[in-house]
Amino acid sequence: MIVFAARSGSTFLISILNQHDNIMCYPEVLQHKTPDQQKIFLEGMVRGDKVEKLDGRRRVWRTCRNRAPMFPLFELKSLFHRPDWIGLKTQLGQISDRAQFRAIAEENQFRIIQLSRRNPVATAVSALNAHRLKEKFSHHNAKAATERLGALHIDREDFDLMLRKREMQKSRMGEFVSSINTPVHRCYYEDMLEDRGQFMGGIFDFLDIPMEQVEYKDIIFKNTPKRLDEAILNFDEIRDAYKGTEFEKYFAS
Repeated sequence: MIVFAARSGSTFLISILNQHDNIMCYPEVLQHKTPDQQKIFLEGMVRGDKVEKLDGRRRVWRTCRNRAPMFPLFELKSLFHRPDWIGLKTQLGQISDRAQFRAIAEENQFRIIQLSRRNPVATAVSALNAHRLKEKFSHHNAKAATERLGALHIDREDFDLMLRKREMQKSRMGEFVSSINTPVHRCYYEDMLEDRGQFMGGIFDFLDIPMEQVEYKDIIFKNTPKRLDEAILNFDEIRDAYKGTEFEKYFAS
């Protein structure tokens, strides 16, 4: 179970996990479901039910199929093979009944991967870029190098609102995951970029799965440059606005 903060590389992570023969990880299929629907889905997932049985209206199937380029062989796994490890990714806000989710996770001893990003400033910039991508291409992640957008001019008030919103969501996610009495592996987007092999090795060790020679295909593309002064046109203005605050140090990384 991947519980993640937005803009922390969750789509890229499950695209890698789904390249492993013994893993099938669903996208954000809990979204827009009632507590009863989520309970049915989670309990069915534990049993290993096929996608069409998990959701009679086949919404989950359509979600997976429409994103098939991002999840190699996903349909074949769904139809003909039951991997030993089945999971999904979700944001905290997509969980309709947190007490129910906690109870199911503890009863079945879900292994939870908590994925977030250390740099809140970069997270906020990435979120603003995701909105630009959505407006131009109708999706939040760059699926080709040609979809990468250039640097953007940031409105200070919009940025501050986004920054503090993301920090609050990250904090609440951490508190919720810590409240669940089940194994947790905490990992960070920056480490995934720094050393992908070591990052994935830690996840496979946590899941107690032999690490296969997975071909890490670039199925999605990083849209925001690592250097923030290359991502923000008015970088000096935004950086100076946070001098003396807890966010100042993140403009240098």
